[in-house]
Amino acid sequence: MAGVVFFFEEHEMDVYSGRRIDLAAWNYALKAAGDIKNVILVNRTKQVVKTFDAEINFKAVDRFPSLDGEVIYVICPWNKYEGVRHDLWTFDHHVDWYVFGPAHGWGGIMPKNSVTIPQSNDQCAIHAPHIATVVMMHRYSVIGGEKWRSQL
Repeated sequence: MAGVVFFFEEHEMDVYSGRRIDLAAWNYALKAAGDIKNVILVNRTKQVVKTFDAEINFKAVDRFPSLDGEVIYVICPWNKYEGVRHDLWTFDHHVDWYVFGPAHGWGGIMPKNSVTIPQSNDQCAIHAPHIATVVMMHRYSVIGGEKWRSQL
């Protein structure tokens, strides 16, 4: 069972963050995978966020946490990185944590294990909750795939 780490920033910093409705978008994105039960929210707002779903193990922190296990950073195709970069379409999803970054990028952090989704233009990055939806749906097709394939 994997977990997700994501940043919650002021709405002026990220137009898909800082509001309760943005947490609902994350909740639906994560439910698409069917097995995400752990969430760490890096809170960069003045709000107190307790949880957005009673069925998950939720923790809000004010700085990026230390993570145990296999960690995969979800990055833009043009981001610099160290180590291994995976293409989402061939990724096996055998990880403990998915990390979705802040609106203005990683700020010098060089992910050692990353996954990316091809995007046609390096002039704009798709916002994290939207990318999370794609990643989690792909996870479901790979990890929980037999269930949905039997419904075809």
